[in-house]
Amino acid sequence: MSVLSGYNCRTFSKSHTSADAGGSTIKAVCVIMSVNYKIPLAKIVQLMEDLYQIRINESSIINWLKQSYNLMKPTEDQVKEHLLNSKLVHADETGVNINGKKLLESCSID
Repeated sequence: MSVLSGYNCRTFSKSHTSADAGGSTIKAVCVIMSVNYKIPLAKIVQLMEDLYQIRINESSIINWLKQSYNLMKPTEDQVKEHLLNSKLVHADETGVNINGKKLLESCSID
């Protein structure tokens, strides 16, 4: 189910670009598009305008990304601290062939 499935184009108004419930949904969707799906900012701006007739500046998305990072920073710090203090940490290196070259991707977990 889509995050925006409860909304249609007419539901969003200028008030939904503020920090109210609709605005929070828009912020979350823009952050997810950028972080999880690696969609460039200009494409996110275009998608929001095409799909929901909402004009968003790239600078707004950058601010939302910064806000999200600041909210998650304490969790990131706790995970790092836990790993540093663990007696045992599992590490995995998975090889990937790209154009005949073997590259390694590393992952560490407790």
